[in-house]
Amino acid sequence: PARIFMGDVGAMTIGYTLGICAIIGGAKLATALLVMGVPLVDMAWLILSRTLRGRSAAQAGRDHLHHRLLDLGLNQRQVVGCYYALSIAFGSIGLFDFFTPLFKLIALLVLGGSILIVLFFLQPKTRIA
Repeated sequence: PARIFMGDVGAMTIGYTLGICAIIGGAKLATALLVMGVPLVDMAWLILSRTLRGRSAAQAGRDHLHHRLLDLGLNQRQVVGCYYALSIAFGSIGLFDFFTPLFKLIALLVLGGSILIVLFFLQPKTRIA
């Protein structure tokens, strides 16, 4: 796990670089989206959940996946392991390029749906003072 976390500029630089590599590399759009599946699902979940609660999607909060995992009692190493596992799952689907598009769509829907279900159950618990 990282000992130092980058700020917005570092994160945006890495995101920009990944996007440019996907475009220049001639990757199919679905493959490029699968490679970046974990942050995309986290972002989609945040937008959906914050909108449904009447909060701004741009507002800071502790409802990102890594915050919820930490709040469940996982340590930093375990959270990184979860991210690795999710990234491997999305990347594996991206490698199945030789399968039919229907198979890839079904696999992506099952994986995405599973992640959304897990995210639903990882909602922060309210504490009574």
